[in-house]
Amino acid sequence: MTTYQYFAMAKYAKLSTMEMDDMSIGFVLGHIQEYMEMITPSKDKKAKVRKATQADIDKLKGF
Repeated sequence: MTTYQYFAMAKYAKLSTMEMDDMSIGFVLGHIQEYMEMITPSKDKKAKVRKATQADIDKLKGF
């Protein structure tokens, strides 16, 4: 990765140069990765939601 690409990706992830001055390179790259996962979520990470049954509610209440 070139310096130009690094700054372009940081700018895309809405980081200012002042914020980048306070962060390490690893922290900036981690922020970029989290930002990219947030705007384009992976299909594998989506939680499957189902409607709770009475048995689920009883289990939660400890019956």
